[in-house]
Amino acid sequence: MFDRLSQWRWRRFLILGYVIVLIWNAWVHSVVIDEALHIASGLAQWRYEGAWGLYRVNPPLPRLVGTYPVALLGLAQLPRPWIPASPSVRTEGRLAVEVLQRNASRWRLVLFVSRLGMVVFPLAGLWACFRLGRMLYGPVGGQLAAGLWATSPLVLGHGMFVATDVPAAAMAAVSCFAVLKALRQRRWQPWIVAGVALGAALSCKFTLLVLPPLVLLAALLADWRNSTCRRWSCTWGAVGAVLVALVVVNAVYRFSGTLRPLGKFEFASCLFSGKSDPHSPETGNRFRQWGLGWIPVPFPQEFVQGVDFQRWEFERGYRSYLRGEWKHG
Repeated sequence: MFDRLSQWRWRRFLILGYVIVLIWNAWVHSVVIDEALHIASGLAQWRYEGAWGLYRVNPPLPRLVGTYPVALLGLAQLPRPWIPASPSVRTEGRLAVEVLQRNASRWRLVLFVSRLGMVVFPLAGLWACFRLGRMLYGPVGGQLAAGLWATSPLVLGHGMFVATDVPAAAMAAVSCFAVLKALRQRRWQPWIVAGVALGAALSCKFTLLVLPPLVLLAALLADWRNSTCRRWSCTWGAVGAVLVALVVVNAVYRFSGTLRPLGKFEFASCLFSGKSDPHSPETGNRFRQWGLGWIPVPFPQEFVQGVDFQRWEFERGYRSYLRGEWKHG
């Protein structure tokens, strides 16, 4: 009994120290390159119904979580944003400048409170790593996994920023734990939890769109290897989890533009628009030419437009500096 009590106190002490370090980093570090854009966009999306086109290149969950206390307390003055009508235009930079100018005297407070709202993500990652490590390798594995997460310079350095990287990593870890638990228990309730976690992960970063196919593949393999259990139980559970995740993603966007016909979208990328020049600002929709414009898209409108814009940025390429030369790619 004494050993368990001592371990519990030690864990509580470590978590408290972890939170203190995160809060200290939130206070002492200046704003990073895209943080002001996330804060301005998040505040606008809390206040204005049609503001999902701001910073569409990333899903809105991290910035909504971070800016919630600022919006709730009314700490920042916010101009009415100009929402881009074209999918090839971004206006969150202009909004961020106006927010900085209007809140110059209180900007450090706005930044600090927004960062405090982000503490839920590094703590969720810490919890998920501990539970996942303990499930796979026992108590020592759980403590080692949690220790690696808590002492990671990337997590400590970026954990409190109003950005997407740490939230995406944390919710990916939560999703992996929830899916593995559902695969082992083979009941429908854990699959609902896994679907909620998966939806939260998809609402953090577009790169996590790789998770649903991996979850379905893992469920198929689990059913194929375990013939003694009810056939395809994991597969149907995974399908249900993906559907729950889809509902969660739509709920984050408040179901804005859900089930919009595919033909009504205007795309900027060559892949989806059909244009040949990636540097052209023209838009289009190759699916209308293929007769697929009637298909309702089960994702929010700006989720789809964000994926398209990310693809367009990759097609145009980025300049990078290496060994005295500027390269493009």
